[in-house]
Amino acid sequence: MDVPSKVILCLFELHKNPIRGKQFLVQQLFLVSKEVVPDAFHYFDWYPYLYGPYSTVLANRLNRLTEAGYVATQKVKNVWEYSMSPAGQQFLNDHFNNEDEVYDLWEVQNLTGYAEEMINIDYELFALGSKKLKEWLRNKYPDFFSQTRD
Repeated sequence: MDVPSKVILCLFELHKNPIRGKQFLVQQLFLVSKEVVPDAFHYFDWYPYLYGPYSTVLANRLNRLTEAGYVATQKVKNVWEYSMSPAGQQFLNDHFNNEDEVYDLWEVQNLTGYAEEMINIDYELFALGSKKLKEWLRNKYPDFFSQTRD
């Protein structure tokens, strides 16, 4: 499993509730890859797009993880929700217990140390909701919003 897929699953691991809306999911992963796990930032190949930062790598990995059954999607009131599926949770549990790929990502790239930072960012920014997080990201990373058409 490649680094972007691992980061996506680790984000879902920290979120116990579904992430509501693809744009919000993209914003959260941009934030995590930029602020929390900067070693992973270049793997996503982020670029400015219509609603802020976007990554075709992220879109492809999210589709693959969904097709593989690791990510669950559900449409609720015309908005897609994304969450870790039981198979995704089992995958993480198996790999953490075996100290295999995902465990290595958390340890070697210091994600264990970053987990607390991710949780703090979650409380401070993710809890703000999509609009406030987007505003925060726009102020901090204006180059990624040069193409937007809010």
